[in-house]
Amino acid sequence: MSEELHVSVDEHVAVLTVDRPLANNSLGGSLLRELLDVSAELERDDSVRVIVTTANVSDGATAWSPGVDFAQLEGKLGPGADADVMFYGGVMQGDHASLGVSAQARRFDPLGPGRWILQMLDNFRKPTIAAINGAVAGGGIGWAGLHTYRIAGESVKFKAAFGTLGFGPDMGASYFVTKLMGQSAATDFLLRDQPMSAEDAHRAGFVNQVVPDGQVLEHSLKVARDLAQLPPLGLRATVRALRGAETNTLAEQLGLEWDNQRITFATEDAAAAFEAFTTRTKGTYVGR
Repeated sequence: MSEELHVSVDEHVAVLTVDRPLANNSLGGSLLRELLDVSAELERDDSVRVIVTTANVSDGATAWSPGVDFAQLEGKLGPGADADVMFYGGVMQGDHASLGVSAQARRFDPLGPGRWILQMLDNFRKPTIAAINGAVAGGGIGWAGLHTYRIAGESVKFKAAFGTLGFGPDMGASYFVTKLMGQSAATDFLLRDQPMSAEDAHRAGFVNQVVPDGQVLEHSLKVARDLAQLPPLGLRATVRALRGAETNTLAEQLGLEWDNQRITFATEDAAAAFEAFTTRTKGTYVGR
């Protein structure tokens, strides 16, 4: 692990801290690869039930995530620009293998950075909380949006930035903003590219909670620990259902819900949770 990403685990909660203050915590360097690797490890670790992500906003950094590292775009834009080279050879520092795409196959890759988003979603099958303690812009909007839950500090600002820079949205930003805020609000946010306050993001549905700036991580950890006390297979089933509802027909979603119930009904945790509920005691859950 490099110095750009720190990982700690306590009480079934993993905390991932992005620490790139000199690059304002942008999604560059080795960070994208390391987030994939670490999230895959946490997905395999059944002792981890909830994941919280945050950023080091000291040492000159002010952003939770401003998206791409501008230093990696310097001198690479304009006529003749090759986005394939910029992403695979620049932002990912040539480490395309971490995305499962060979040097040859990337020529036919229809997803580019979107492949990273899909793989992160596949690794984030447990509840994930974005503890947003700094500004969010560009691809950082997509990074925030792929979490299950978002908690922002009251002074945090959100800005799409794509239009101002002459780019189109990437990293799933257009998808997550539209899904969470609705078409009208998403159009206003992405097209007019006006900064959005944390309170406005909350009202629009992009952020779940707004808390005082100094309490973002503390509050996020409280929510995470509360969730971690619940039966973990139930948490997974709920995340699965929420994601399915984004694209499924009613019949498909009903089938997914029934599949979840068949799986979770037959667990030790379901029996323990039912007993705890009926006897008004605290249950202990083992993930089986």
